[in-house]
Amino acid sequence: MSISNCTLISSDIIKDSYLKFLSNQPIEIFCPFITYSVLERIIMHSSNISRIITRWELSDFEQGFADIEIYNLCKSNNIDLYINPRVHLKATINEQIKVFLSSANLTGKGLNFNTSRDHNYELSTIVGVKGIQDLVYFEQIVQDSVYVTKSVFEEIKERVEELNLNKISEPKEFSFMKDKFYYISQLPQTSHPSLLYEYYCESKSDYSKEEYNCAIHDLSIYSVEENLDYDDFKNALAYSFFQHPFIEELINQVKNDGFIYFGRVKEWIQNRCLDVPVPSRRDLTGITQVLYKWIEELGEGKFEVDRPNHSQRIKIVD
Repeated sequence: MSISNCTLISSDIIKDSYLKFLSNQPIEIFCPFITYSVLERIIMHSSNISRIITRWELSDFEQGFADIEIYNLCKSNNIDLYINPRVHLKATINEQIKVFLSSANLTGKGLNFNTSRDHNYELSTIVGVKGIQDLVYFEQIVQDSVYVTKSVFEEIKERVEELNLNKISEPKEFSFMKDKFYYISQLPQTSHPSLLYEYYCESKSDYSKEEYNCAIHDLSIYSVEENLDYDDFKNALAYSFFQHPFIEELINQVKNDGFIYFGRVKEWIQNRCLDVPVPSRRDLTGITQVLYKWIEELGEGKFEVDRPNHSQRIKIVD
C-alpha cells in the first residue's frame, strides 16, 4: 500500500519492519508507552540507542502501559531516559535521519510481538527528514523533558508502589517537576552565533556531523522562528539566550560583581548542573569558551572579554 509515495506498514508486518529499521544503528525513541519485554527485544536489535523519551504518568503505571523497570534496563545499556507528560508521538529516528512513524506504542500488542490474533490494528510508515527544523522539533521535546536521574527514579518508584498499595488518595505533582533543573546541555554548543545562522538558513554545505548536531541543539533551546534575516535572527537569538534561566542567573552574578573570571564560571557551572557524572573543570573549558563568545557577541557591547592576570574574564562595560 502507498499514499503520496509513502509505503504504509500494516500490523501484520510491523514487527519485522520495525526491527529491520533499527538494523543495529544509533537511534532515538519517542514513545509514551514502553514495556520492559519489548524494549529488551529492541535493544537486542539495536545496541546503540542514545535516548528514549517517554511519558510516565501515574495513570500509565496503574493501567499497565508503563514499566518502571525500564529505567534499570536503560541504565545498564547506557541509554539516556527522559520523561515528558506531553509526549504523544510515536517516532524512532535512525542515523540516516529517517523516521519510523507509527500509531503503535512499544508494547507487545502494539508491535505485534505476541504474534497472536489480539494484536492492535496499527499503521506505520518511514519518512525522511527534509531539513534542520524537523530535527529541531524533536530536540525541543528533549529539552522540555526531565532527565531521569536516580533520585527522580526513586521518587517515581515510591509513588508507583504507593499506587499499587492503594495509598494514593489523589494525584499529586512530582516534586522534580517543580524544581529548576540545569544541565550542561542547556548551554550553547555552536562555536559562534554567526555560524549558527548558517545552519539556521541551511546555507552551510561543508559541515561535520558534530557541528550539525550542535546547531540542532542550540536552535531547539533558543527557539528562533524561521525565515529571518541575519539581523533579526541575531536579535531573536539574543533575547532568547539572555532570557534562559541558566544564562540569566550567570549574568546576574556578573552584574553583581562587575566581572567574573574563567575559572569561576567553570566552578559556577559545575555547582549548578545535575549531570552525572559531574564534568571536570577540564571538560568545561571548551563549553565556557563558547559561552564567553555568545555573551560578548549577543550582548551588543554590554559585556567585554579581557585577560588580566593570565586568566580570561567577562566584565560589564561601563
